[in-house]
Amino acid sequence: MIFKYILITLGAALIVLSVNMYNDGEDSRSWAVTKAKVLSSSVQRTTVNLDHSSSSYSPVIEYEFSSNDKKYKGHRIRIGEVTFSRRSQAKSIIDEYPENNYIDVY
Repeated sequence: MIFKYILITLGAALIVLSVNMYNDGEDSRSWAVTKAKVLSSSVQRTTVNLDHSSSSYSPVIEYEFSSNDKKYKGHRIRIGEVTFSRRSQAKSIIDEYPENNYIDVY
């Protein structure tokens, strides 16, 4: 019986999370766009288990841009966290952001 309530709670939490992510995506449509220079791109490995038996991989992109005559640095490439179970998946993301290239940022 308690299992049923746990599933209902998890389902409700997933619905709330999904609605929030959808709203963030919709809000981003009205954000201003500017160009940023990619300073670095790499894959970061994080150990998931205490016994080091599992890892996750995240693309790490650092870029610089100007807005209203002020310089800023950023690292977000998408709304939400970007983590993969295979290094090749993270590598395919950073391949889209070569160093010294210019990208659109919002």
